[in-house]
Order: sequence, then C-alpha cells, then structure tokens
Amino acid sequence: IEVRIHGIFYDAGGYGKVNRNLALKLHEAGVKVRIDPKKSQNQLKASELKPIIELTNTKISKNHISIDSVIPSFAEYASGKYRILYTTIESYSIPKQFLECCQMYREIWVTSPWSASILKKHVDKPIHVIPTGADPFLYTENGPRFDFKPNIKSFVFLSVFGWGYRKGYDVLLKAYFEEFDASDDVSLLIFSRYQSGTSRFHRDKIRDDINDIMRGFPNKEMPHVVRYNQVIPEQQMPQLYRAADCFVLPSRGEGGNLCSPEASLCGLPVIMTNVSGQQMYLRDDNAFLIEMDRLIKTPTGRFGIHYWDGQMFPALTSPEVTDQLKKAMRDVVKH
Repeated sequence: IEVRIHGIFYDAGGYGKVNRNLALKLHEAGVKVRIDPKKSQNQLKASELKPIIELTNTKISKNHISIDSVIPSFAEYASGKYRILYTTIESYSIPKQFLECCQMYREIWVTSPWSASILKKHVDKPIHVIPTGADPFLYTENGPRFDFKPNIKSFVFLSVFGWGYRKGYDVLLKAYFEEFDASDDVSLLIFSRYQSGTSRFHRDKIRDDINDIMRGFPNKEMPHVVRYNQVIPEQQMPQLYRAADCFVLPSRGEGGNLCSPEASLCGLPVIMTNVSGQQMYLRDDNAFLIEMDRLIKTPTGRFGIHYWDGQMFPALTSPEVTDQLKKAMRDVVKH
C-alpha cells in the first residue's frame, strides 16, 4: 500500500499532531507513506522534525491512495488513484463550502462519532470515524513536573487551547473571575497561542482580550492568571499537565479534542462542556460536564475564521452556564 498525506505537519497544535501521528503510525505498520506538508512555520524541535522530514522523500507511484488531512475549505484537488478527506467537524451545521469540497473525494474520515453524525445529515459518501487519541505511554501520572518560575499558587487550573472564541476563553475567564478573588490560593494557567504565533503581536492579542474581560470587574481584587504562549515539545507536555491540579476548557465545539484525554491520563480532573466531539471521551462518571444553553448562529467575524460565519454553535452566554462552571471549579478546589 502506498499513501500520500497532505496537511499541516510542522505546527505544534492539534492538527499538526494528528497528521504526524497518522503518518508515523502508518509507516510503522509497513505502509509506504509520503507526506506533502502544507506551508507553515516550523514549530518542532529537531528530534520531532527528523522522522517527518524523512517521509517527505518517499517515492510513491501514481496509483497511491491520497489522504487530504485538512479543513475542507483548504482542500485541493488531490492526486492519486483513490482520494480520501480526513477532517473534523466542530459546529452543529456545515458550511456550504465544506459540502462542496466533500464531493472531490471517494470517502471521508472524521475524528469522532459526533463529527460523523453531523456530516451524515448532509453528505452521501462513505464516512468513517478515525479517532485521535493520546499516547498512554507518554501521558502518565508519574514523572517529572514543569517547574514554574516565578512560582504560582497552590492550586492550578490549566487550560490548553488555540486562542479563539470557539474555545470559550470568554466563558472560562468570566466564571473564574466571578468565583475567585485574590484571597484564593488558585492560579489559572492559560497555555495558548493566537493563530499559532509566539511573537509580541500574538502575545499582546491574548493579553488584551483577557484585560477586556477583567475590566468588567472594576472594583475587585482579581485572582491570579498566568499566560504562556511558547511552544513546548510534546515529550514535555506531560510535565505541564502533572504540574496542574485540574484541566478546564468550556469549548463551544470540538472535532475530538486531544487535551482532555491527555490531561486525564496525567491524573487531572477534567471540566469541559458536554457538547460535540469531546463526548467521545467524557461522561458524567469521568469528568465535570457543563451543559450548554442554546444553539445560535455565529455572528459574522466572531470566530475570526470566515467559514464559521453563520454556523450553529452553543452560545454559552447564559448565567446558568457560568454558574455550572463556577460550581465545578469551586468543587474541584474543595475536594
């Protein structure tokens, strides 16, 4: 079997991780794999980059299977005898351009049963669930912990995500600022990059968004918040999880979400919204689940990505949602 995989490989975020794992695991299984990376800034260390670079030089015939592992809006007409789209669905509706791109392929792979359930309402193609996951040999409870300098508070909430409205940073910060104050021995560590960048511009965007929400609490001594936007190699990510006490991410939509199983394997309680792809991993008996309020059409420009304009996502703006999140965070601290 010969396979060509086209997608993001050099980015340290979730899409790059999924594509690297797919390519390397197929290669280990004896499949002849050639990768065709989309242009992106390299955020990988040399040890992570070497096995991926080697797969760019694999020679394959014109009869290969072609896998485009991309968001459909960025799909290109693939080469190869048999064409597969490997993608993710994060909204409760599907952009028209996604549906148009799906017609270019013989079959479609998605990252979760939830993504498949949404896509099957609109696409008459074979659809298969190829889930993402976490390495249980890497992400473990035992091992070294990240050493924070300067030191942070005794109890650490950790949130790992790409900075954007879909991820619910506004929901998280509002609940955290309402429930805690400077007298609480807690820190919220936000491990996030805006548009995958680490420059001053990207750092300032996150800082400014946090400050905008803090201005809604003008007379309050605010609880501790820490921002970290540098790239950490995946081999060191378990150290970050182990140094925290709880993982929290009130996301509006996920195709699967890698961070929740990674955090759980490292021994952290998980607080997340009971929506979309993370339901593949999370249930009432293994996580603190926040129920959504209602679905709304996304206002133009709200997510900063054109294809999500007008799509259906949980609002997560009601007092009931905030109260659920506040209670879950307080309960984890107490117990």
